[in-house]
Amino acid sequence: MKHKRTTLSDIAQRLNVSMNTVNKALYGKKGVGEELRKKIQETAVEMNYQANRVAQSMARNPLLIGVLGSREWKVVGKDFKQGIDSVLAQLKDYNIYGKYYYISSHDNSKEIDQVIKKVAKDGVNALICNHVQLNANNIKMLESHNIPFAFLGTDMAIPQRLTCVRSDGKMAGRLAAELFAGMLPEHSEVVIMTNSRDYQDCEDKVQGMIHEAQKVKLNIVAVYEHQDCPETASGLIDTLLAEHPGVTGIYSATANSPSMCRRIVELGLEDRFKIVATDLYGDIRKYLRQGVIKVALHQDCVAESEKIVRLIYAHLCEGRDISTPVLIPPMIIMRNNLTNF
Repeated sequence: MKHKRTTLSDIAQRLNVSMNTVNKALYGKKGVGEELRKKIQETAVEMNYQANRVAQSMARNPLLIGVLGSREWKVVGKDFKQGIDSVLAQLKDYNIYGKYYYISSHDNSKEIDQVIKKVAKDGVNALICNHVQLNANNIKMLESHNIPFAFLGTDMAIPQRLTCVRSDGKMAGRLAAELFAGMLPEHSEVVIMTNSRDYQDCEDKVQGMIHEAQKVKLNIVAVYEHQDCPETASGLIDTLLAEHPGVTGIYSATANSPSMCRRIVELGLEDRFKIVATDLYGDIRKYLRQGVIKVALHQDCVAESEKIVRLIYAHLCEGRDISTPVLIPPMIIMRNNLTNF
Protein backbone atom coordinates (compact mmCIF):
# COMPACT_ATOMS: atom_id res chain seq x y z
CA MET A 1 0.00 0.00 0.00
CA LYS A 2 1.32 3.40 -0.98
CA HIS A 3 1.82 5.76 1.97
CA LYS A 4 0.38 9.26 1.85
CA ARG A 5 2.97 12.00 1.43
CA THR A 6 3.34 14.19 4.52
CA THR A 7 2.23 17.79 3.95
CA LEU A 8 2.69 21.06 5.80
CA SER A 9 -0.94 20.71 6.90
CA ASP A 10 -0.20 17.36 8.56
CA ILE A 11 2.67 18.88 10.57
CA ALA A 12 0.55 21.90 11.51
CA GLN A 13 -2.28 19.66 12.77
CA ARG A 14 0.12 17.48 14.77
CA LEU A 15 1.55 20.53 16.60
CA ASN A 16 -1.65 22.61 16.61
CA VAL A 17 -0.02 25.54 14.84
CA SER A 18 -0.80 27.30 11.57
CA MET A 19 0.52 26.16 8.18
CA ASN A 20 2.11 29.59 7.84
CA THR A 21 4.14 28.97 11.00
CA VAL A 22 5.29 25.58 9.73
CA ASN A 23 6.25 27.10 6.40
CA LYS A 24 8.32 29.79 8.10
CA ALA A 25 10.08 27.27 10.35
CA LEU A 26 10.99 24.82 7.57
CA TYR A 27 11.99 27.35 4.94
CA GLY A 28 14.18 29.56 7.12
CA LYS A 29 11.87 32.56 7.28
CA LYS A 30 11.61 35.05 10.13
CA GLY A 31 8.73 35.20 12.60
CA VAL A 32 9.18 31.89 14.46
CA GLY A 33 10.89 31.44 17.83
CA GLU A 34 13.92 29.18 17.88
CA GLU A 35 12.35 26.70 20.30
CA LEU A 36 9.23 26.30 18.16
CA ARG A 37 11.28 26.23 14.96
CA LYS A 38 13.36 23.35 16.34
CA LYS A 39 10.23 21.46 17.42
CA ILE A 40 8.66 21.87 13.98
CA GLN A 41 11.86 20.73 12.23
CA GLU A 42 12.12 17.66 14.48
CA THR A 43 8.48 16.78 13.84
CA ALA A 44 9.00 17.15 10.09
CA VAL A 45 11.86 14.64 10.26
CA GLU A 46 9.81 12.28 12.41
CA MET A 47 6.94 12.42 9.92
CA ASN A 48 9.33 11.96 6.95
CA TYR A 49 8.38 15.30 5.41
CA GLN A 50 10.07 15.90 2.04
CA ALA A 51 10.54 19.55 1.21
CA ASN A 52 9.38 20.80 -2.13
CA ARG A 53 12.73 21.95 -3.52
CA VAL A 54 11.17 23.91 -6.38
CA ALA A 55 8.91 25.86 -4.03
CA GLN A 56 11.81 26.34 -1.65
CA SER A 57 14.06 27.70 -4.37
CA MET A 58 11.38 30.04 -5.69
CA ALA A 59 11.13 31.54 -2.21
CA ARG A 60 14.75 32.72 -2.27
CA ASN A 61 16.75 34.93 -4.58
CA PRO A 62 18.27 33.33 -7.71
CA LEU A 63 21.75 31.84 -7.26
CA LEU A 64 24.43 32.58 -9.85
CA ILE A 65 27.36 30.22 -10.43
CA GLY A 66 30.28 31.80 -12.27
CA VAL A 67 32.67 29.78 -14.43
CA LEU A 68 36.17 31.17 -15.02
CA GLY A 69 37.99 29.49 -17.91
CA SER A 70 40.98 29.96 -20.18
CA ARG A 71 40.84 30.30 -23.96
CA GLU A 72 44.04 28.23 -24.28
CA TRP A 73 42.33 24.82 -24.61
CA LYS A 74 39.22 25.49 -26.70
CA VAL A 75 38.49 21.87 -27.63
CA VAL A 76 38.76 20.63 -24.04
CA GLY A 77 36.79 23.66 -22.87
CA LYS A 78 33.82 22.60 -25.02
CA ASP A 79 33.46 19.35 -23.07
CA PHE A 80 33.62 21.13 -19.74
CA LYS A 81 31.02 23.64 -20.95
CA GLN A 82 28.78 20.83 -22.18
CA GLY A 83 28.67 19.24 -18.74
CA ILE A 84 28.13 22.53 -16.92
CA ASP A 85 25.37 23.63 -19.30
CA SER A 86 23.64 20.26 -18.97
CA VAL A 87 23.32 20.46 -15.18
CA LEU A 88 22.47 24.17 -15.20
CA ALA A 89 19.58 23.40 -17.55
CA GLN A 90 18.33 20.79 -15.07
CA LEU A 91 18.65 23.23 -12.17
CA LYS A 92 16.93 26.14 -13.90
CA ASP A 93 13.64 25.37 -12.14
CA TYR A 94 15.53 25.59 -8.84
CA ASN A 95 16.51 29.21 -9.47
CA ILE A 96 20.14 28.32 -10.30
CA TYR A 97 21.89 30.08 -13.19
CA GLY A 98 25.39 30.28 -14.64
CA LYS A 99 27.64 32.83 -16.30
CA TYR A 100 30.97 32.32 -18.09
CA TYR A 101 34.09 34.49 -17.81
CA TYR A 102 37.20 33.93 -19.93
CA ILE A 103 40.86 34.90 -19.70
CA SER A 104 43.63 34.50 -22.27
CA SER A 105 45.79 32.09 -20.23
CA HIS A 106 45.27 29.99 -17.13
CA ASP A 107 47.67 31.97 -14.90
CA ASN A 108 47.13 35.55 -16.13
CA SER A 109 46.71 37.11 -12.68
CA LYS A 110 45.88 40.59 -13.97
CA GLU A 111 43.03 39.30 -16.10
CA ILE A 112 41.86 37.13 -13.19
CA ASP A 113 41.76 40.23 -10.96
CA GLN A 114 39.58 41.98 -13.55
CA VAL A 115 37.24 39.00 -13.76
CA ILE A 116 36.92 38.84 -9.96
CA LYS A 117 35.82 42.48 -9.93
CA LYS A 118 33.24 41.67 -12.61
CA VAL A 119 32.14 38.54 -10.74
CA ALA A 120 31.60 40.55 -7.56
CA LYS A 121 29.62 43.20 -9.46
CA ASP A 122 27.44 40.50 -11.04
CA GLY A 123 26.61 39.05 -7.62
CA VAL A 124 28.08 35.61 -8.31
CA ASN A 125 27.43 33.24 -5.38
CA ALA A 126 30.24 30.78 -6.18
CA LEU A 127 33.00 30.63 -8.78
CA ILE A 128 34.28 27.56 -10.64
CA CYS A 129 37.92 27.94 -11.72
CA ASN A 130 38.20 25.70 -14.76
CA HIS A 131 41.90 24.93 -15.36
CA VAL A 132 42.77 28.31 -13.85
CA GLN A 133 45.52 28.93 -11.31
CA LEU A 134 45.03 31.63 -8.67
CA ASN A 135 47.76 33.58 -6.91
CA ALA A 136 47.65 34.92 -3.35
CA ASN A 137 46.18 38.25 -4.44
CA ASN A 138 43.44 36.60 -6.51
CA ILE A 139 42.46 34.49 -3.51
CA LYS A 140 42.49 37.51 -1.21
CA MET A 141 40.20 39.39 -3.60
CA LEU A 142 37.72 36.51 -3.74
CA GLU A 143 37.70 36.30 0.05
CA SER A 144 37.19 40.06 0.40
CA HIS A 145 34.07 39.80 -1.77
CA ASN A 146 32.86 36.66 0.09
CA ILE A 147 32.90 34.62 -3.12
CA PRO A 148 33.56 30.90 -2.48
CA PHE A 149 35.50 29.17 -5.25
CA ALA A 150 36.27 25.65 -6.44
CA PHE A 151 38.66 24.10 -8.95
CA LEU A 152 37.65 22.08 -12.00
CA GLY A 153 40.13 20.00 -14.00
CA THR A 154 43.03 20.89 -11.73
CA ASP A 155 43.60 21.74 -8.09
CA MET A 156 45.37 24.01 -5.66
CA ALA A 157 45.30 22.23 -2.30
CA ILE A 158 44.54 25.33 -0.27
CA PRO A 159 42.13 25.60 2.68
CA GLN A 160 40.17 28.45 1.10
CA ARG A 161 38.74 26.43 -1.77
CA LEU A 162 35.31 24.77 -1.55
CA THR A 163 36.36 21.63 -3.38
CA CYS A 164 37.92 20.37 -6.58
CA VAL A 165 36.81 17.90 -9.22
CA ARG A 166 39.40 16.58 -11.65
CA SER A 167 40.75 13.51 -13.35
CA ASP A 168 42.71 11.12 -11.15
CA GLY A 169 46.16 11.97 -12.51
CA LYS A 170 48.09 9.57 -10.31
CA MET A 171 45.86 6.72 -11.40
CA ALA A 172 46.40 7.72 -15.04
CA GLY A 173 50.18 7.63 -14.54
CA ARG A 174 50.03 4.25 -12.84
CA LEU A 175 47.83 2.86 -15.60
CA ALA A 176 50.24 4.15 -18.24
CA ALA A 177 53.14 2.31 -16.60
CA GLU A 178 51.09 -0.86 -16.28
CA LEU A 179 50.12 -0.67 -19.94
CA PHE A 180 53.74 -0.21 -21.02
CA ALA A 181 54.70 -3.21 -18.90
CA GLY A 182 52.34 -5.29 -21.01
CA MET A 183 53.74 -3.96 -24.29
CA LEU A 184 57.48 -3.68 -23.61
CA PRO A 185 60.21 -5.93 -22.16
CA GLU A 186 61.48 -5.29 -18.63
CA HIS A 187 63.89 -2.34 -18.23
CA SER A 188 62.68 -0.70 -21.44
CA GLU A 189 63.34 3.04 -21.68
CA VAL A 190 60.25 5.27 -21.55
CA VAL A 191 59.83 9.06 -21.58
CA ILE A 192 56.99 11.24 -20.31
CA MET A 193 55.77 14.21 -22.35
CA THR A 194 53.70 16.72 -20.37
CA ASN A 195 52.60 20.35 -20.25
CA SER A 196 54.32 21.66 -17.12
CA ARG A 197 55.22 19.97 -13.86
CA ASP A 198 54.14 23.14 -12.07
CA TYR A 199 50.58 22.12 -12.95
CA GLN A 200 49.02 19.78 -10.36
CA ASP A 201 47.35 17.41 -12.82
CA CYS A 202 50.53 17.04 -14.88
CA GLU A 203 52.74 16.41 -11.85
CA ASP A 204 50.32 13.82 -10.50
CA LYS A 205 50.58 11.86 -13.75
CA VAL A 206 54.37 12.07 -13.68
CA GLN A 207 54.54 10.88 -10.09
CA GLY A 208 52.03 8.10 -10.68
CA MET A 209 53.99 6.89 -13.69
CA ILE A 210 57.36 7.01 -11.91
CA HIS A 211 56.01 5.19 -8.86
CA GLU A 212 54.45 2.36 -10.84
CA ALA A 213 57.38 2.11 -13.27
CA GLN A 214 59.61 1.06 -10.37
CA LYS A 215 57.25 -1.83 -9.62
CA VAL A 216 56.99 -3.08 -13.20
CA LYS A 217 60.70 -2.53 -13.98
CA LEU A 218 60.52 0.24 -16.56
CA ASN A 219 63.21 2.91 -16.87
CA ILE A 220 61.82 6.47 -16.99
CA VAL A 221 64.77 8.22 -18.61
CA ALA A 222 63.32 11.71 -19.08
CA VAL A 223 60.33 13.98 -18.44
CA TYR A 224 59.92 16.59 -21.17
CA GLU A 225 57.72 19.70 -20.77
CA HIS A 226 56.20 21.29 -23.89
CA GLN A 227 53.76 23.85 -22.35
CA ASP A 228 51.09 22.25 -24.55
CA CYS A 229 52.64 23.87 -27.62
CA PRO A 230 52.29 21.55 -30.67
CA GLU A 231 55.47 22.83 -32.31
CA THR A 232 57.47 22.30 -29.12
CA ALA A 233 56.02 18.83 -28.66
CA SER A 234 56.89 17.89 -32.23
CA GLY A 235 60.47 19.13 -31.79
CA LEU A 236 60.86 17.07 -28.62
CA ILE A 237 60.68 13.89 -30.69
CA ASP A 238 63.96 14.87 -32.34
CA THR A 239 65.35 15.84 -28.94
CA LEU A 240 64.58 12.50 -27.35
CA LEU A 241 66.03 10.62 -30.35
CA ALA A 242 69.29 12.54 -29.89
CA GLU A 243 69.40 12.32 -26.11
CA HIS A 244 67.88 8.90 -25.53
CA PRO A 245 68.16 6.78 -28.69
CA GLY A 246 67.08 3.66 -26.78
CA VAL A 247 63.60 4.92 -25.92
CA THR A 248 60.74 2.68 -27.07
CA GLY A 249 57.81 4.06 -25.06
CA ILE A 250 56.25 7.54 -24.92
CA TYR A 251 53.58 8.58 -22.40
CA SER A 252 51.82 11.73 -23.59
CA ALA A 253 50.26 12.99 -20.36
CA THR A 254 48.14 15.69 -22.03
CA ALA A 255 45.98 15.83 -25.15
CA ASN A 256 48.92 17.36 -27.06
CA SER A 257 49.98 14.10 -28.74
CA PRO A 258 48.93 14.49 -32.42
CA SER A 259 51.88 16.76 -33.27
CA MET A 260 54.27 14.19 -31.83
CA CYS A 261 52.56 11.41 -33.77
CA ARG A 262 52.84 13.37 -37.01
CA ARG A 263 56.58 13.82 -36.48
CA ILE A 264 57.01 10.13 -35.67
CA VAL A 265 55.17 9.17 -38.89
CA GLU A 266 57.28 11.66 -40.88
CA LEU A 267 60.41 9.92 -39.60
CA GLY A 268 58.97 6.49 -40.38
CA LEU A 269 59.26 5.41 -36.73
CA GLU A 270 55.65 4.48 -36.01
CA ASP A 271 56.62 0.81 -35.52
CA ARG A 272 59.39 1.67 -33.08
CA PHE A 273 57.43 3.46 -30.36
CA LYS A 274 54.60 2.34 -28.14
CA ILE A 275 52.56 5.44 -27.35
CA VAL A 276 50.07 5.88 -24.51
CA ALA A 277 48.12 9.10 -25.09
CA THR A 278 45.64 11.20 -23.13
CA ASP A 279 42.07 12.00 -24.24
CA LEU A 280 40.52 11.76 -27.71
CA TYR A 281 40.85 15.25 -29.15
CA GLY A 282 42.03 16.28 -32.61
CA ASP A 283 43.72 13.47 -34.56
CA ILE A 284 44.10 11.17 -31.55
CA ARG A 285 41.24 9.00 -32.80
CA LYS A 286 42.90 8.72 -36.20
CA TYR A 287 46.23 7.66 -34.73
CA LEU A 288 44.46 5.12 -32.51
CA ARG A 289 42.76 3.58 -35.54
CA GLN A 290 46.09 3.49 -37.39
CA GLY A 291 47.87 1.88 -34.45
CA VAL A 292 50.37 4.73 -34.00
CA ILE A 293 48.83 5.31 -30.57
CA LYS A 294 48.27 2.03 -28.76
CA VAL A 295 46.10 3.26 -25.88
CA ALA A 296 44.41 6.51 -24.82
CA LEU A 297 43.59 7.29 -21.21
CA HIS A 298 40.47 9.39 -21.60
CA GLN A 299 39.58 12.04 -19.01
CA ASP A 300 35.81 12.46 -18.82
CA CYS A 301 35.61 16.27 -18.73
CA VAL A 302 31.82 16.21 -19.12
CA ALA A 303 31.42 14.04 -16.02
CA GLU A 304 33.86 16.25 -14.07
CA SER A 305 31.95 19.45 -14.85
CA GLU A 306 28.55 17.88 -14.15
CA LYS A 307 29.81 16.72 -10.77
CA ILE A 308 31.18 20.09 -9.65
CA VAL A 309 27.97 21.98 -10.47
CA ARG A 310 25.94 19.47 -8.46
CA LEU A 311 28.35 19.78 -5.53
CA ILE A 312 28.17 23.57 -5.52
CA TYR A 313 24.38 23.40 -5.71
CA ALA A 314 24.38 21.09 -2.68
CA HIS A 315 26.65 23.48 -0.80
CA LEU A 316 24.73 26.65 -1.63
CA CYS A 317 21.23 25.26 -1.19
CA GLU A 318 21.66 22.53 1.41
CA GLY A 319 24.76 23.68 3.29
CA ARG A 320 26.52 20.43 2.52
CA ASP A 321 30.24 20.07 3.22
CA ILE A 322 31.89 19.43 -0.16
CA SER A 323 35.51 19.95 0.87
CA THR A 324 36.66 16.41 -0.02
CA PRO A 325 38.23 16.49 -3.53
CA VAL A 326 36.57 14.31 -6.16
CA LEU A 327 38.85 12.37 -8.53
CA ILE A 328 37.29 10.95 -11.71
CA PRO A 329 39.06 7.76 -12.91
CA PRO A 330 40.36 7.76 -16.51
CA MET A 331 38.96 5.33 -19.07
CA ILE A 332 41.20 2.98 -21.05
CA ILE A 333 40.44 3.29 -24.77
CA MET A 334 41.95 1.17 -27.53
CA ARG A 335 41.21 0.72 -31.20
CA ASN A 336 38.58 -1.98 -30.61
CA ASN A 337 36.42 0.00 -28.16
CA LEU A 338 36.99 3.44 -29.73
CA THR A 339 33.53 3.52 -31.32
CA ASN A 340 31.97 3.47 -27.84
CA PHE A 341 33.32 6.97 -27.10
